[in-house]
Order: sequence, then structure tokens, then C-alpha cells
Amino acid sequence: MAHPGWKEDARNDPENVVTFGDGSPLAADIIYECQKILDNESVAIPWRKGDVLLLDNLAVLHSRNPCANLAES
Repeated sequence: MAHPGWKEDARNDPENVVTFGDGSPLAADIIYECQKILDNESVAIPWRKGDVLLLDNLAVLHSRNPCANLAES
């Protein structure tokens, strides 16, 4: 699912990127309901300098929140 914070980039507009396998679009209300579920189930990982995190892309969805300070990114 496209991150809603990146909507200003047309390539990441959830209504254009999230589709069924045949390419037909999902209804916007379904996309945003899924986004609410993902937000409710998300876990924030506190980072410290030098940390590394490995994830299995087949087992988890992953994203990041916007950085408050550009030096953090």
C-alpha cells in the first residue's frame, strides 16, 4: 500500500497504485479502511545510531514515518 504521506507523488497515490491482481481499482473507501487497519496494527521500532533491521518482505509490511528533522533521514 502506498504511504499516504507520499500522495504528492502521483506514483504513490493510493487510488492509482492499489489495485486488484487484474489491474482494476479498489474502491477508495476500501483502501482507506485497509490503511486504518495497518495504522492500528503497526509497531514503531525505536532506532539508535548504528542499528540494522532485517525484515522478510513476504511476512511483513513495512514503512516509515516522516522524519521531523531532515538530519534524521
